[in-house]
Parts: sequence; structure tokens; C-alpha cells
Amino acid sequence: WQDQSGNGNNLVQATASLQPQYLTGAVNGLPVLRFDGANDNLLFTTRLDSTVRAVFAVLKQSGAQSWRQFIGDLTADHFSPGSTTLWSSSYASPSVLNGETWLNGQPIDGTTTNRPQTMSILSVLTTGGVTIDRLFSGKSNYPWLGDIAELIVYTQPLSSNQRKLIE
Repeated sequence: WQDQSGNGNNLVQATASLQPQYLTGAVNGLPVLRFDGANDNLLFTTRLDSTVRAVFAVLKQSGAQSWRQFIGDLTADHFSPGSTTLWSSSYASPSVLNGETWLNGQPIDGTTTNRPQTMSILSVLTTGGVTIDRLFSGKSNYPWLGDIAELIVYTQPLSSNQRKLIE
């Protein structure tokens, strides 16, 4: 998945059996990547080490799957999920928990809000830098079962107005 920022930090997966399926015209005529929930994941070319301050994704989970993580890191579980919720109140990073999570433009508590089952805009503003190196898996290794249409990652803090413009 090509990085559109010009930084060349693409999402890649060299092993064919671990690659998500590319579906054309899946959402409003646009493509999505479909993850199988078994082992699909994409790795960033360069790990974002303690620099991530905002993440935006257009995604949905398929079915009532437990412990699914939409973005993560092999060594740090900053975006640790709850059983059915976006975040675990015990394991997600304080920078995520004390930040802002928005779903379809509405502020939510990610520790009590279930992962979306319909295509939705998820926005996360952290209070400090967090680490990611992969899409749809993490240290807890519960790969995503569902679709993603868009991913935007920022390494600087964003204002509320900037968040609204990006959404």
C-alpha cells in the first residue's frame, strides 16, 4: 500500500499468504483491503517509533470478533483492544486512553465503544507519541477480520479544527 506523503513509508507484506485481498469498487465505487482475521497484516517500511500523534482510518470489522486490533506494533501495544471495544482500559497506552477517539465525527470512549461493524471513520488523537509498525495486528497478535479503505497517520499533534478537516 503506497505511502502518499512522499516519505516512502509504504505498508508491505512479502509473504503472499499474509497479504490482504484487494477488492475494487467495494465502498462507493472505491477499493478496500480485506483482512481475513487469521494472519493478514501489512508492515510499515520504517517503524514509527514513539512519533505517532494522530491516526485516521476508514474501516469496519466483520462479525463479532474478539480482541481485534486495527493498528499496532510487535513490541509495544499502545493501541491494545478490549474484547469487543476499540481500546483496553488496562493495556492501551495512556497516550491513547487520555487522548481523543472519534467515530464518524462523534467523540467516544474507546474503552466502552465496540469496533464498528459498518464502514466508519475512526479518528484518534494521542496525548503523546506512540509507536506503530503494522496495520491490523500487534503485540497481542489478534489479526483484523474486516475491511479498510483509508489510513492516514500524523507524527505531529493536530488541533480539533485540523481533525475535523481531515475527517
